[in-house]
Amino acid sequence: MVISADGSTIALGSEINSNNKKLLLLFDSSSNVPLWTHLAEKNHGTVSSLDISSNGQSIVAGISHKWNSRSIYLFSKEDNFPKWNFEAGDRWISSVSISGDGEII
Repeated sequence: MVISADGSTIALGSEINSNNKKLLLLFDSSSNVPLWTHLAEKNHGTVSSLDISSNGQSIVAGISHKWNSRSIYLFSKEDNFPKWNFEAGDRWISSVSISGDGEII
């Protein structure tokens, strides 16, 4: 879980399996209803690392899928569809970070 520096946005990562269909959830800090959720493309996965820009507008997630497939995704606060992604193959993603202004991953 990460909270933006201004306190406006909360991102929460979880593990997904056949029973639990939420992998990445984004909340406005004033509500317990998610702004959006993102599901793993391959229906199994774990968020291994997560970071958020200072104003909560950009979210970066390192996601490890089943079968040694790992990716880094960039999301905006407005949309659960990734703006950008990097396929890391079988390389482990232990940490991701995004600059305060959301311009550099």
